[in-house]
Amino acid sequence: MNIFIKKSFLFILVFLCSACPKVITVPNVVNYPENIAMDELHSAGLYVISVLYMYSDDVPENRVISQDPIGGSKVNSNTNITLVISRGSDKVSVPYIIGVQQKNGIEMLHQYSLQVGTISRQFSDTYLFGYIISQEPKYGTKVVRGSKVNITLSLGKAPDPYGLRPITREKATQIAHYVRKTKIRSDDGTLVPIAWSMINQSCQDRSLLLQYLIASAPDPLPETERILEPNDLTENAIRQIVFQPYIDVASLNITGPLIVFQNLISTKDISFPDDPLHFYWPYHHAVVVNVEGNICVIDLSLQDAPIPIGEWTAKLTHETTCQEVSEKEYWTIWSYWLSLMSNWTPQENPETLCGYTITPMLTFRSDQSPQIQGVIDALPTLVVQTYAFQSLVMDTYGFELSFESIPFITSFYTPGTLDDLCSWVSFLFCQEE
Repeated sequence: MNIFIKKSFLFILVFLCSACPKVITVPNVVNYPENIAMDELHSAGLYVISVLYMYSDDVPENRVISQDPIGGSKVNSNTNITLVISRGSDKVSVPYIIGVQQKNGIEMLHQYSLQVGTISRQFSDTYLFGYIISQEPKYGTKVVRGSKVNITLSLGKAPDPYGLRPITREKATQIAHYVRKTKIRSDDGTLVPIAWSMINQSCQDRSLLLQYLIASAPDPLPETERILEPNDLTENAIRQIVFQPYIDVASLNITGPLIVFQNLISTKDISFPDDPLHFYWPYHHAVVVNVEGNICVIDLSLQDAPIPIGEWTAKLTHETTCQEVSEKEYWTIWSYWLSLMSNWTPQENPETLCGYTITPMLTFRSDQSPQIQGVIDALPTLVVQTYAFQSLVMDTYGFELSFESIPFITSFYTPGTLDDLCSWVSFLFCQEE
């Protein structure tokens, strides 16, 4: 080989080698800030870099968690280097939201990338109505972003229980189950049950009788069902129970936009269609007892177990929350809704649109005496209403209910709105809107 050929071969070899990728030692950039890690790799001659991000409780935000290939590896200059960068911890501290209003508390949770979970309600002597009185998880707890925080809202101060003696929840449920099976002996001697699920009809009579039955329930409760004989229900007998009740009860009187869809439910293997009945009325009466220090509603149209007042009123009204009001406020609200639902000229909106009062046993106003005669008069009325309930089911669903099944029919209530009401009835205020 001559000198020219040797020089040409050497030149080509040098040229080809200069075009080949260089072998580079990968620097270790783990735990480096992202920008500095990039500079280190570029300085080493590595420019093909992929970046991934992930949360880490151990590596601070924007620092390198890991790299591939690892530091010290020998690679070509065009090798892809993958960096995993920390986004910081995926956990956040739960903020302190006790003592703030519901809306503001939820906004604070969103600012911390958290969501509101279940919302419960209870009475509070410390916090005003609608303010958050407890939270779970507690303040400062580390939770994953997007976690839910359960809150409890204040219903304000507990209503005056009128010195009602407390009973256990189990006892209240047992009494309700016993009362549910009560029968009335009609004029022709037939034993007629009470259609408790008819929440919207004869509610005053039903409330009076339910209060009397609970207050006069014997101890211990007998296994046999109770039979109400009209001749036994005398004025003296009722007065004796009012002043010496076995169980203390009181009247709950509520007024507001009580508009509901009612689905009937049976525990006796009766299937009712899904199509609900719809009802509306400007007022309602119920029965309350002191359950372990809390005032709860016993409503046999729904269930035997006692229900906190806030949960019970939520089943009856959708557009506003009910709260305890004074007698004067109650009648202002009652007059307003009575005008709307009686197709009179609507009155000026009151400040509170739904409210309730608690009055002594067998009364609907604080200035009333016990409605003794009302209890006696309730018996024939509720007999008629039970037959009416049978007719309602027959006309609506096309089948006949036996007396045995009627006491165990309950209801599921879905709160309605004024728009629902206006779609059912053409009231004056609907036409004005």
